[in-house]
Amino acid sequence: MSEKTVILIHCDEDGDKSFRVLSEEKFLRELNAGDFGDDPTFAKPGDEVDMDCFCGYILIKGEIVQPRPVEKVKKYAL
Repeated sequence: MSEKTVILIHCDEDGDKSFRVLSEEKFLRELNAGDFGDDPTFAKPGDEVDMDCFCGYILIKGEIVQPRPVEKVKKYAL
C-alpha cells in the first residue's frame, strides 16, 4: 500500500502563500511537535476560503496524479 500524501498550503497575513507535499505521517509528526505554532488555524471542510485574506493552513489529503496524454499531435494546421 502506498504512503498517504497531504498537501499543506500556508497563507500568511502578508498575502504570501506556500505549499508543501508531505506524507501524512510526517505532517502529524510536525503538528504534534508544534512546528505549526501553538494554536494553528486550519480551514474547515466546506469553508469557502479567500486565499488573499485567509491566514492559516489549508490541508488537502489525497493522491497526486499526473495525466497521461491519450493521443500525440503529429500534424498542425490553421
